[in-house]
Formats: sequence, structure tokens, C-alpha cells
Amino acid sequence: EGEETVSLLLGDRDASGNYYVMQGESSQVHTVRGEYLEGLAEAEAQSFWSRNYSFVSIGDLAYLEVTIDQETHTLRRVSENGLQDGNHLTWFVDDREVSGEAFKKFYYDCVSVTAQERLPQVPEDPGTPELTLRYFLTDGTEKQLDYYPTDQNFDTVVYDGGESAASVNRLYVNAMQDSGRALLQEEKDR
Repeated sequence: EGEETVSLLLGDRDASGNYYVMQGESSQVHTVRGEYLEGLAEAEAQSFWSRNYSFVSIGDLAYLEVTIDQETHTLRRVSENGLQDGNHLTWFVDDREVSGEAFKKFYYDCVSVTAQERLPQVPEDPGTPELTLRYFLTDGTEKQLDYYPTDQNFDTVVYDGGESAASVNRLYVNAMQDSGRALLQEEKDR
């Protein structure tokens, strides 16, 4: 409700390189400078797909299962009095308290990743994921992200219940793994 969809019909170009356009069901034809529409007219459908696949608000998180180095750990935050501010939260990995700083560093490394490009199809057998994030949300839904090594520069992430895949810069995956391992080491040291 409150959203409006507008169709823009693109036609041929005139001698100056301008596109003939018509808005929606209007019968009026206008010209628009070619440089304004070239990217739109020549783009592939996948270029319009969102590259943001990883964001989950920490306020919506019930708990997070992380599989890293073939071990699964449960991360959660507990509110002492129902308030969600930092003064009333305790952070846990596998029922052992950790610092909020290390927890949030790892969490924000995970939810701030954007895809390099969305893949047109999910790989049939990508192998074994090197990192799996399984978010359990307060509304009862789940979101799982599986990261598979592709080459020295990129990983493939599979998400949307295995229905979508994207190419992700390996530096993002390395940052998640490094901060995740630091968080797990803190948990072991306590």
C-alpha cells in the first residue's frame, strides 16, 4: 500500500542518440538523452538484483549457530531486564560469557558483507562450506548462509534456503573467519 509502479517503455534511438520513451499507458512519446538511459537499456537483469544478502539486525537475533573449522558453536545475547541497550546485555558463546566487543565485531563482520555479483544459478555441488552462519530470529524464522571456497580471490555464498548464490570477495570471508576465531579463542580462555 502506498507504492506505485511506473512503466517506462524504451524505443529506438533518433539520429542524435536519444531514446524515444513513453511512460506507462500514456500515448505521448518523448525523447531522453541516450547517456541517461544507456546503462539501464543495456544492462542485464542480474545487474538490478540486490547485492545485500547478509544483513540481519542484531535486535532480531534469538541466537546464531556458527560452523567454522568443522565445529559448530552457538552465539547468543541475553538481556538481564528486557532492555536492549549495551548496559543490560550479556554475550555468550556455547554458554560461556564473552566480551560484547568481540561478539559484536564478529557479528557485524558477518552482517555487513555484500556480494561482488549475484550468480544466475546455484552451483550443483559446491563442496563443503568453510563457514556456515545459521541465524534464528525472534519471529521464528531462520536464515542460513553457506560460504564455499571458489579460488584465492572469491568465495561462493549460497542463501535464500539454497535458492540463491553470489560471488563474495574472499577478504570478507577472511575477516569473518578471523574475528570468529578470535571470539572462540576468547571463549576458551575464560
